[in-house]
Amino acid sequence: MRDKDDTIKAFYNSCRHRGAPLTDKTKGKVEALICPYHKWSYDLKGNLLSANGLSPEKRQHCKGNTNLIEITSSISNNMIFINLSENHEPLESYLGEYIDAIAKPHQIHKMRCIHSREYVLNSNWKLYVEVDMETLHTPCIHRDSIGKQPVEILEGDGNWVGVFHRNIFSPALKPNLRGSGFPFTEGIYGEALNGTHFCIILPGFFIVTAQDCMWWIQKTPISENQVQVNVGYCFPEETLKHPDFNTISQLYIERWNQVIEEDDWITEYQQKGLNNNVSGVYTEKEKVVQHLDNIIVAKVLGLPESDWLLRSTNE
Repeated sequence: MRDKDDTIKAFYNSCRHRGAPLTDKTKGKVEALICPYHKWSYDLKGNLLSANGLSPEKRQHCKGNTNLIEITSSISNNMIFINLSENHEPLESYLGEYIDAIAKPHQIHKMRCIHSREYVLNSNWKLYVEVDMETLHTPCIHRDSIGKQPVEILEGDGNWVGVFHRNIFSPALKPNLRGSGFPFTEGIYGEALNGTHFCIILPGFFIVTAQDCMWWIQKTPISENQVQVNVGYCFPEETLKHPDFNTISQLYIERWNQVIEEDDWITEYQQKGLNNNVSGVYTEKEKVVQHLDNIIVAKVLGLPESDWLLRSTNE
């Protein structure tokens, strides 16, 4: 939430009375949060305003235990990051070189979301993260929407992995429409001028930054065979003022929707075939996926970073 002082904070969506959600809305404006169950209310800083059924004496006794529970949150380049773990590593340290190498050159702070949606897939979240980090499948699954997409492996400190696709025209358009897109984002520099970065900010935030736009696919695990997916499409603020924005942006949206639907399908299809008695292999063109999977395994097992870097190099 953004309070009246323009400060952004995050809280668990759980009333301190009996735990009911304070809201089921994903966005909006309110003067206060009021629980629909018993009408307990809270200000935008999370402080309890009124407590139906709680006497002043009892409320004083419970002081400090009735405000909303805040979650660690940080902002970088106009992106809000929520930390649900007990490890409160500074965001700058967690992201490492991602900000200076990718976010700033692509002017992410200028991006504005024009469309977002959320849904659930019958797939393990790691399958979707994997499909984002390899191009072996693109001429198979995305023949008409992407086609071949050669990439270079990115290296940098921090909790992220990525690849770089050198391109002259935006890959956010279908192959036969490239060259019909918006001008490059004003102020981009460095490698941002020369192509598109496809990155996973661990564990599951896939963010793509092209010369003219940005899109994301966030994966949040629900269970071993279900994942909540949130996607968003963005353009720089100056592009929103383009006289033909509504017409041209539809070309981007059609391509984004098609690719995401194709990836949705293949991850659910892959899930159906997984079997503990059947193992697989990595091809030479899937080094980034192998590296990503080594990181996930190492983090689950609690291995130090030096171990998974060595595994990724040797295997």
